[in-house]
Amino acid sequence: MLVNLSRRLMILTLGLTVTYQASQAETTITPSDNYEDNYFGEGLDIDGDFILSGASLDSTNGDNAGAVYSFERIGTNWVEQEKFVGSDTNSGDYFGCSVKKDGDFAIVGASGKDNSTGAAYIFMRNSTGSWIEVEKMEGENSLDGFGCDVAISGNYAIVGAFGVNSTSSSTTMNWNGAVYVYEKKTPFFWKKIAVLKPTATDATAKFGASVDIDGNNIVVGACGEYYLKGAVYIYEIKNDSVDLVNKFYGDLNSSSSIYSRFGSDVEIDGDVVLASSASEEIVAVFEKKTKIKKVIVGDSEMQFLDVNWETKTILTPNSSANDFGKSIAISGDNIFIASNSNGHFFKKVGTNWVEQLLPINANLPNTYSSFGRNVAIDGDHAISNVLNVFFYPTYSDSEIRVYHKGAYFFTKPTNDENTPKVFSLSQNYPNPFNPSTKIDYELEISNLENSSITIFNILGEKVKEFTLNKEKGSVVWDGKDSFGNLVSSGNYFYRLTSGDYSHTKKMTFLK
Repeated sequence: MLVNLSRRLMILTLGLTVTYQASQAETTITPSDNYEDNYFGEGLDIDGDFILSGASLDSTNGDNAGAVYSFERIGTNWVEQEKFVGSDTNSGDYFGCSVKKDGDFAIVGASGKDNSTGAAYIFMRNSTGSWIEVEKMEGENSLDGFGCDVAISGNYAIVGAFGVNSTSSSTTMNWNGAVYVYEKKTPFFWKKIAVLKPTATDATAKFGASVDIDGNNIVVGACGEYYLKGAVYIYEIKNDSVDLVNKFYGDLNSSSSIYSRFGSDVEIDGDVVLASSASEEIVAVFEKKTKIKKVIVGDSEMQFLDVNWETKTILTPNSSANDFGKSIAISGDNIFIASNSNGHFFKKVGTNWVEQLLPINANLPNTYSSFGRNVAIDGDHAISNVLNVFFYPTYSDSEIRVYHKGAYFFTKPTNDENTPKVFSLSQNYPNPFNPSTKIDYELEISNLENSSITIFNILGEKVKEFTLNKEKGSVVWDGKDSFGNLVSSGNYFYRLTSGDYSHTKKMTFLK
């Protein structure tokens, strides 16, 4: 048991009463086969009812060859479905050191492949539920570490290679780094469209040691840049080009030390980017701001979108927590942050991010155990790995712990009929789409009178609005505006609004 089930807590923050029920982990996941010393949970992701867990030291295909386990949530149980490896996985590959899933596609890093040149593999889930390899990407030189971190979203995948342009001597090892961007042309062909490199010439930038992507937006950590203060880069994919939009340095906190290592971990979800500085034990939150600018050219007025990311806040734990920010995750209005022995949940309340009063106590079984090297969150569930759960002179075991939002996530006050207690907006499916797409949502609110899903074009003009008359359901958009006219191809935004709460996502309509 992680915390006392009978303990019920209430805090008052920024004038808003927030309650939650403390509880133990919903379940603990371990692989069915012999998993001694395999670093189970080293790469980790959750997407809907599926969890993928890397085991980079698995020795099924040779010492430290690696493997990935797939679990599916059936009812209230997480059931192991499959264990898979790359088509050429062998000793020392560390296959599964990084793992990300999006829909029916997953990407797996193998940073040790061919003397740490590295590789990354794209897998597709077929009609029978099995993961089949559809593409392989490779690094260019030994010690590149290609695949050290990976991410995938829609038609794009990215691969970090923090060792690109690395140099070594008898006393030092320097890494510069790069990030490779791929676009899905067919399920079996992912085209490289860009190679991103740091703007600075720091020999120890470690650019690409942490990466993430959501839609057309990419975030890259370079924790060694700026004399080890670190930096974070945010890019936008436009057609076949990838443009740098913003760069932030590791001096956001006035007390930051020279070794803050900002960008140790990065995450992006919609219009929010997270970046941690584990050395400083802070997590920065950036939010995307889009403005319409007008330019007069001759007798004509032209409009264009000005996109910028701004620092929203700096998150710190309510109480002392060693290595706060060692791993971070975000899903909608929920953030999960790991420290050495605790998990910390933050909830967006209005325009503020608020931490629950009591963090998860990892209740580690021995001094060798390590909580939160990797965490992930999606929908109702958050997960964390725990290494060295059992430690013996010759081997150790690891596990994944699953937490349900009913136990640890914030619930909103029940005495205001205009405040939703549940507020969830799913990514539309299919996306991109033609001729129609479905948008799922869920609300728990006493008064649905002011609840709607509204579609906007890139200029912020309202295209169509759906009034919601039930708490859980979906709307289907057929690509037509309120007057029945078919809209043009391009990107659109849809926003779920209920009272003072709103959440926006992007979709693409193709003709």
